[in-house]
Amino acid sequence: MSSGYRNCQLASSATCHMLSVVRWCLFREGFEMPAKSRWLALVAFSLSILVIGLDTTVLSVALPTLARKLDATQSDLQWFSTAFMLTLAGGMLPASVIGDRLGRKKTLVAALMVFGGCAYWSAHVSGPGQLIAARAMMGFAAALISVIALGMIPALFAPEERGKAIGIMMTATFIGLPIGPIVGGWILTNAWWGWVFLMNVPVAGLAAVMVVVLVPETKPDRPEPVDIIGLVLSIGGLAAVCYGFVEAGSKGWRDPATLGWIGGGVAALIILAGWEQSMANTRQFPLIPPSLFRIPGFAAGTLVPWIGQFSLMGLLFILPLYGQAVRNEDAMGSGIRLLPLIGGFTVAAVIGDRLAGRLGPRVVAAGGYLIMAIGVLLGARMTATSSDLYLTIWLAIAGLGLGLGLVTAASVALKYIPPDRSTQASAVYQALQKTGGPLGAALLGSALSQAYQHHLVLPARLSASATETIKSGVFQGLAVADRGPGLRTTVRDAFVSGMTTTLWICVGIALVAAAASIGLLPGRTPAARRARQPADAERSAGPDPMPACEPTNPPDESSPEPAAAGTAELAGRRSPAP
Repeated sequence: MSSGYRNCQLASSATCHMLSVVRWCLFREGFEMPAKSRWLALVAFSLSILVIGLDTTVLSVALPTLARKLDATQSDLQWFSTAFMLTLAGGMLPASVIGDRLGRKKTLVAALMVFGGCAYWSAHVSGPGQLIAARAMMGFAAALISVIALGMIPALFAPEERGKAIGIMMTATFIGLPIGPIVGGWILTNAWWGWVFLMNVPVAGLAAVMVVVLVPETKPDRPEPVDIIGLVLSIGGLAAVCYGFVEAGSKGWRDPATLGWIGGGVAALIILAGWEQSMANTRQFPLIPPSLFRIPGFAAGTLVPWIGQFSLMGLLFILPLYGQAVRNEDAMGSGIRLLPLIGGFTVAAVIGDRLAGRLGPRVVAAGGYLIMAIGVLLGARMTATSSDLYLTIWLAIAGLGLGLGLVTAASVALKYIPPDRSTQASAVYQALQKTGGPLGAALLGSALSQAYQHHLVLPARLSASATETIKSGVFQGLAVADRGPGLRTTVRDAFVSGMTTTLWICVGIALVAAAASIGLLPGRTPAARRARQPADAERSAGPDPMPACEPTNPPDESSPEPAAAGTAELAGRRSPAP
């Protein structure tokens, strides 16, 4: 009896200690993290971002299987992707409110658990409606994960470390692009289809455990009141704009419903901007503080990647079509084709921050987009019979340039953000990028479709219905082309010609991004300027104050003043006027 009682006491004591450890892991705040722990925490954030990339890309591979297994219509298949995208875009700005009020760490852990749980649900659905609901919930969880994970970087890393940290996180984002089709294609060939969703569960679980163990809780000392009107306008505006862009890709830009969605969304966002400015003028608590855009580099570092990613969306849209329609590859092969692009991006993420420290963000970002333009220009010379080596070379060059431009500009955007505004800044940055993705895909997809139709030269003997089918898309054209000799070559050549036209547009966009980098991003960093002008540095009596509105002259990176100055500037509106 005494032995059993003692065992119960030991078990109770062990349980209490375990609960104490869990409580400490979840609720500890404000301690100084060792450098090693910060970088391990970054691994957790990167896993969190990776799981989103895996889920997004693997779905495109699984759509034909889902159509058969769930008896899904074409409309259902479109909504599997659209439901995720709408809640992802609409949830960006609300994510900052949730993270700041509940705690960023707890929000990130909860979002990862919801994401993993919905992935498990997706593998066991009994019909299309359930999968659409699960995808919508996963999209909102993905918005929380994206905003909080990126927003934690200014809270945990010093300004001089943020560029490297952002580069690692963005690399994790892009690694998911080829891994999803590669792993998903293998699963669909060799295992049960549900594993294309279940493979996200262990990754999300591991990321959640690492966040619990490694990451401290951070949140503002006094969470601000919620801007309900701003939330409603942001959710409706972003979701409507993204839905309109998605519809434009399939229905065209002249469809009245498409124009209505885009116009309504843009109107809501314009009203949101006016509302937020009026809230700030009356010293209330806007959802998006206009003072964020006065922090050095934030506006420019947010706009430049938005421009540059249009070229990226063109590549991601074209390359799978080229591989499958022209080179007869499956989805797994299309994923493998993206590896040189990701390899170049990874190299850029490793060296970009160091180069920016020596040459300045302006030179590195502009040079990166110029390198990308050269790589895509080589791609525009590709034919249906181009060698694998040629494809690998130009994709690696384009990936290297893209990484230098994108990572450098993003690090400028978040480098001087005060920790108490990090989730708001992350939400604004992510929201703009998420609208650029669907817009780029819709615009360049339309350009590819029109160029493909323009270059089609079909024989007069074809029936009107066959002609319309071939013009509707390259895969539909290849299906009809089996009926007659020579038609397959005609369809493929027309697609390659359309692809060339679209890649030339991508070259132009990359050049615009390079010009924007030159005009908007800061030049040589303060540390580099002091190294070249020691006399000026010695005459400085103290740290320079952070400029209020000048994005081309960031504050001294070697002193703690930038974050403090930014916090002081923004803290002035924490208490509304009596």
